[in-house]
Parts: sequence; C-alpha cells; structure tokens
Amino acid sequence: MKNNNILKFTFVAIVFSLIMSACEEDEAFDFSKPFNNTLTGDIIADMHLVEGDYQMKSVTRVKDGATLTIEAGSIITASEKIIDDNGTVHYTNLIIERGGKLVINGTSDKPVTFTCANEEAGSWGGIIINGKAPVDNATGEELEYGGDMADDNSGMIKHLKIEYAGESSEMFALTMNAVGSETVIENVQVMNSLGTGFGLNESTVVPSNLSVIGSYIGGNITKDMYLATGSYFMQGSVNVKEGATLTIHAGAVITVIKGEWPASLIIEKGGKLNVNGTQTNPIVFTSAEQEAGSWGGIVLNGMAPVSKVHNAYGGDDESDNSGSIQYLRIEYAGLDTENAFAANAVGSETIIENVEVYYCGRSAFGFTGGTVNARYLMASGVGNTMFKWDFGWQGKGQFWLGYRNSADVTLGEWAGGIVGDGGLDDNGEAILPLSNPTLSNITIVNNDDTYGIVSFRYGTKGLLRNLVLVDNPKKGFQVWDDLAAGNINSGLLDIDYASTMNLGNHGYNGIVLPENRFEASENFIQDDAEISLNGFVGTTANGTDMSLVDAWFESTNYKGAVASDNNWTEGWTK
Repeated sequence: MKNNNILKFTFVAIVFSLIMSACEEDEAFDFSKPFNNTLTGDIIADMHLVEGDYQMKSVTRVKDGATLTIEAGSIITASEKIIDDNGTVHYTNLIIERGGKLVINGTSDKPVTFTCANEEAGSWGGIIINGKAPVDNATGEELEYGGDMADDNSGMIKHLKIEYAGESSEMFALTMNAVGSETVIENVQVMNSLGTGFGLNESTVVPSNLSVIGSYIGGNITKDMYLATGSYFMQGSVNVKEGATLTIHAGAVITVIKGEWPASLIIEKGGKLNVNGTQTNPIVFTSAEQEAGSWGGIVLNGMAPVSKVHNAYGGDDESDNSGSIQYLRIEYAGLDTENAFAANAVGSETIIENVEVYYCGRSAFGFTGGTVNARYLMASGVGNTMFKWDFGWQGKGQFWLGYRNSADVTLGEWAGGIVGDGGLDDNGEAILPLSNPTLSNITIVNNDDTYGIVSFRYGTKGLLRNLVLVDNPKKGFQVWDDLAAGNINSGLLDIDYASTMNLGNHGYNGIVLPENRFEASENFIQDDAEISLNGFVGTTANGTDMSLVDAWFESTNYKGAVASDNNWTEGWTK
C-alpha cells in the first residue's frame, strides 16, 4: 500500500513538472488581453486591445477599478441578440460599470468600430457608461450609476463608430449615465441604430462632434434623450413623457415615414423639447412623401393656464417651461385637423424663435391658452390658417411672416392669414380669460381671397401693431360676432399702425362697427403706395416702437416683418 502511494505521488509530481515546463516554454495567460480575441463576461483588470479584429459575446462588463483601452483601427463585432424560449430578448452590450473606464484611441482615418455581422438596425444593444456624477434619485431606488463626483472621469472616447445597435427609443447606441465632466467624448458616429443614437442621462460630461446616420426614433421617451447632428427616421407618434427632455442638435434631419398610424412629435405636460438649431444649421422635420399633410406635426403641451379644461395640457404655472426651440423647419405637416406647430397651455419661460412651417395641409401655428411668446415665425405654402389663437392665449409675438401662393397648395375653407379666437364653451358662452395677445411686425401675403386676411371671433381681445397686409382682393378684416365687435368698439381689441394693399372690403358679418373703424387712424393706411415687397421682403415707414410698451419686443420703427436690411429668413428657411 505504501509503495502504491509513493508511485501515485511520483506520477503527480512528474505531471506537474511537465505542465510547469510547458508553461515556461509557452507564453503564460495574460489577463490584459482578451482570450481568443473575444470579449465576454467581466473585465476585472486593465485590458488593452491592440489594433485588430475582435468578437464580443453576450454582456461584457468593465468592473470598478478596471480600464478597457482600444487602439485605433480596431473592429469589435458584437454577437446578434438572442431570443430565448420564453420570448425574452438578450442583447450584447459593453457596460462600463461605475468606477470603470473606457479609453478609445481612434483617429479620423482609423476609427474604432463596434458593429454586428447581421448588419441590421437593432441587432445588438450598444455601449453603456455608468459614472459617478450626482443624480436626482427621488425614488430612492438602487441605481447602477451616480455618486457625488461632478468631475467623474469614466475614460476618453475619440473617433468611435457604432453600427446596427439600439433597441428602441429606450436603448441607445451610446448611453451616458451620470458621466462626469472629466470624461472626454468626442467624434462619435452612430449608424443605422434602431434607437436614437445617444442617451445623456444626468451627466455633466459635454460631448462634442456627435453624429447619427439612418437611425430610428419612435414610441415613448421616458428619460432624457439627445439627437446628435445626423439623419433619423420617425414612424408613428413619439411622446416625450413627463420629466423627460428631448434635445436635438443643430443639423439634425428627422424624416417621417408614413405608417399605419399618423405620426406626430408630442411633448406631454411636464416634458421638454430643446431644439438647438442655428441659422446655418437648422433642425428639419420633413416627410418622405414630400406632400402637404403627410404627418401631424409638433405639439407642445404645457402647464400654463388655459380657459377650457383639457386632460392633456393646462395648469396654473404661467411661467411653465416646456423647452427651447430655435431654428426649426417643419415640412409637409398638418394632417387632418392638426396644426403643424401647436403650443397648448405653454408658459412664458418657454423659448420659441425662428420656426418655419413649410407646405402644411392644415393650419401652421396654433396657440391654445398659455402665456408663451414667439418671434421670427414663418408660414409658407399653408393650406389653412397661417396663425391662430384661442382659449385664452395671453402671449406676445413679433416678426410673424405668412406667405402663400395659392397655386402651389390645396386650400381649405379657413385659408386666411390670422384667425384670433377668444374662447367659447360647448354652449357658445365665453370662457374667461379670453385671449388677449400683443403682436407687432407682421406681414401677410395671402394670394387668395377665400377667407379674411385677418379674422376675429368669439370675443378675442388683443393689441396688434405694425402690420403689412397684401393680396386678399375679396376680403380684408373679418369680425364674426358681437363679442369681438364689442372689444373693437371699446378698444380692448386694438389694431393700428397698419399698411394694406389689394385687400377686399372689411366684412363685419352683420356686426355694427363705427364707420371705417379699421381705417380711422392716420396710422392705418389702406392701399399704401409705400408698400413695395420683393416677394415678402420689405417694410413701410412710420411704425411704432413696441419696445417702449413692453421690453420683450425688439425696437423697430417700421411696419412689417422682414426688413430688406435684416432678412432674418435667410440661411434656414425654404
């Protein structure tokens, strides 16, 4: 028995010696490199990927204290999503856990590429970076990200390309959760993603040079989303839910694809839309069909007061902030009864500037209640009303331009320039507060005569100044009811400093007004010989400076919206 034990021990010793000899002759296993060029599971120590081709299978996690470094020219091919027997979808993701780092050293000519052999949008999940920046965790739930380091450093990403990733509007090709300001993220391109490309959630990092090509947005947006410069497709309604913000970077183009259900972008009460376009790089919402009325439009639902109660919008916050919209063009919208751009109960802290509605099936701009102000608006090729308000809108407007060539668009029965409503209930009774906007520097070139160039209904109030109104040969101003007429007679609806040309008679719908009410002022000039428009560009003299009445208005001394020496439509409108 003793001899057998000695033999066994001798055998084990020989085997161990052989193994150790082999290990000395061959390269020992190196945890800093992926085994068989494959990323999978947990990375617990620093790992370095030299230029080459790699595979990534299932979920790969860079753990706290570890850094994954990838050199220029590397291509990482992710495994396609798997659907198990229960119908659950399992996505391949690269997750940088809180305290881990991702360093991507791509260059402009040799970027690092994450792709999928399937080459279909949504084939794999994407890259998720969880940092240590502060978060607002009101629910107290345990999060995989967040901390107290606003200057958290989760790595450096330069010249990265991500292809065929994303699941939906809830899964991004690159997600940044609580990523801090010391992290560098620049020159990242997302291609053919089923999601929107980039998710920036409670992060202090400032990414730069992000771009997207051919990605899709749709469904509900429940957390902050960032659309970088690039091209997107939208099908069906997209709803930005309460507490979420959709931010769109300059140069983004969103093309609406006609589907089973009408498409609209709807900002729900408590949500926000930030459109950060520029004069040389506007944001464009358009339609693949390029026909007026191909899709609904953009709807902002705020929490400011509105005279008629509605479940979707309204509240008591006059300074409600539903976002910031600058340099936006909306093309081929206005399906059925929808406005191409609707501001419902939107408050005064919301910014709306430099927005064009181009070739719209129905009305262009609609203000329902609220206190929001808007300047530099353009409605061109509109099938119905260019500008309308109702149900207690109390805001201000300046530099509004409406231009229509009736030969280029199918006109509806309300194809006028402005329709101002006070607000009535279902029984025809006035609802307080009645609309009472203050407007200045408006040009309407209607090129049609089916409806009044400016119409007042249902007891609206208002102050309108510095108007240029031309080419509505059968109808001029229209007053539709005693409530509106009473406000005109009492001065609560006051129109002055206007120049008109080629307008029809002012129709009062049987309402008694003082004779020549609209022409009584010496500042209201009918058939003004000074009107000389180059298309829609041009103003007339002797306007009034509304900045002396309200500091929100920009100082002008002319009538009309677009001065020849300050054509604000150049560079971003059609």
